[in-house]
Amino acid sequence: MRLVLSLLALFMLTGCFEEEGPIPIRYGRDECEFCRMIISEARFAVEIQEPPAGRIYKFDDIGDAMHWLAKQSFADDPLTRIWVMSHVDGATWLDARAAWYLPGSRSPMDYGFAAYPDELDGAVSFDAMRASVIERGSTTRCDEVPT
Repeated sequence: MRLVLSLLALFMLTGCFEEEGPIPIRYGRDECEFCRMIISEARFAVEIQEPPAGRIYKFDDIGDAMHWLAKQSFADDPLTRIWVMSHVDGATWLDARAAWYLPGSRSPMDYGFAAYPDELDGAVSFDAMRASVIERGSTTRCDEVPT
């Protein structure tokens, strides 16, 4: 019985150390995982959680997040969680796959997509945004940064 209780306690303790996302970003201090620039604009922040319930990576622009994710072994894993900050208020995390992306915004790394919870005129789906970002390639601001 002690062994069972000990194993149960160990299991519960290790569960406490897993990150649950999205987690707070320290704007002006945390760095983008892709380009290493300081994340300063809340309305463009992105977080990706490596499955299963692993580390959370932070980004300053959805374009950087998509390029970084494309190089990961878990890129197409349905358990990979992706959150994007709502451009509406810069305080509400959205499921990135369910969000809508309006092109033409002045985003930190110049990919030009802002996330919205609802479809707007001219907005595109996650898959369309992702394809556009990957097809375009890395912005000139990230070209010199090792990944």
